[in-house]
Order: sequence, then C-alpha cells, then structure tokens
Amino acid sequence: MFPPLVRGLSGRCPAGVRYFMTINEVRENFRYIDKLRGETARMRKEDKTLNDAVKELSLKSFSVFADFNPFFYGNPYNIHTTNIEAIWYQLESTSK
Repeated sequence: MFPPLVRGLSGRCPAGVRYFMTINEVRENFRYIDKLRGETARMRKEDKTLNDAVKELSLKSFSVFADFNPFFYGNPYNIHTTNIEAIWYQLESTSK
C-alpha cells in the first residue's frame, strides 16, 4: 500500500482544492519558462538591464498565467520577477 501522499497524486485536499498539477498545467509551465528564458536571453543580447527585463516581460505577456496563481503577482514574493532574475543570473554565469 502506498503512503497517502502517493495515493493522492491526483486528488484534492479536504477543502476541495486540487493540490497537484495536471499534465496540461505542467505543459503550460514549461511553455512559460521556455518563452521567459528566450525573451530574457534576447534582452541580454540587446544589452538591456535586468530592470528593463522585469518591466518589459510583464506577466500580462504570459496570458496563460495571468490569473493562474496569486503568488505570481500582488504579493511581496513575486514568483514571476524571481523567475526572470533567476534566468538572468543563470545566463550571466554561463556566458562567462
């Protein structure tokens, strides 16, 4: 018998909220990160700054996630901005 967490991979918590991603949500996340990485790399090649990238790559240009999760926006911890920063610094470290 599997532990409850493994058995519940496609389940819902007692409040009825789904707590694991569907395969389509995983695909959407991949497309989002892939597009974000490509756009961030393009901006680095154009000698733009990180602040320029954060401003120009607003979440509005990624409509699939505009209302996906409140942690992407309107929160002291902005996951979208953190993603841009992480990609920016990863590209910076690999370009040396």
